[in-house]
Amino acid sequence: MGLGADVGGLAMCYRPDLFEKAGLPTGREEVSALWPTWDRYVETGKKFAAAEEASALRSAGSRSR
Repeated sequence: MGLGADVGGLAMCYRPDLFEKAGLPTGREEVSALWPTWDRYVETGKKFAAAEEASALRSAGSRSR
């Protein structure tokens, strides 16, 4: 399986099941509307991390907790 490593602002890979557990929308258009700015992207990541005890803002090279 391959996921985009440098997708810039053009694409986002996410797990709908984990978004749903975190109380976030799961539909493509709804998720896209979550972060119209970088500040809102970080805000959404913090909400996800608080609900899932995992970080949405990690790179492929980061270590697991």
